[in-house]
Amino acid sequence: MSHAILVPVCEENVVDIVNLAEELMSLSRYKEPFDRSWALHMANTCCNLPNMFGRLAMLEDGSYCGFIIGSTSHVLYSPKLVSTQETIYVRDGTRFRASIGKQLMNALTHWAFTVRKAMILRTGETSGISPKGVDAFFKGLGFLPLGSLYIKENI
Repeated sequence: MSHAILVPVCEENVVDIVNLAEELMSLSRYKEPFDRSWALHMANTCCNLPNMFGRLAMLEDGSYCGFIIGSTSHVLYSPKLVSTQETIYVRDGTRFRASIGKQLMNALTHWAFTVRKAMILRTGETSGISPKGVDAFFKGLGFLPLGSLYIKENI
């Protein structure tokens, strides 16, 4: 059962995705200030690119509770495509939050493998919000751990 309607990101709803992105960034470990004008510019630019995927999760009442952004690019060693889940967010406290997150990931997975013909879909947790919960979420969707991810800040 679907608990949200997935709406493609377009010029008419870029403000809504930017609002949710700002909310996500305020919860994450990233310390850079959120640049709303840059985020709006990027959303407007990326929503028309064939290698970008964006969906908003809309509830029955018409409000948006989450989103996902993905992309595809060529890998360095092959003309094959790799897809990357750039970010996913469903607001804490949203009824059926995990189910809506699964809807979003399943939509990205379908796009990556069926539409873009990517050889792999990379995903992971970089926000620091809930690493154990995110790990369980992705493993529950059939994703396998692969390597590690590190960050070093420019301070």
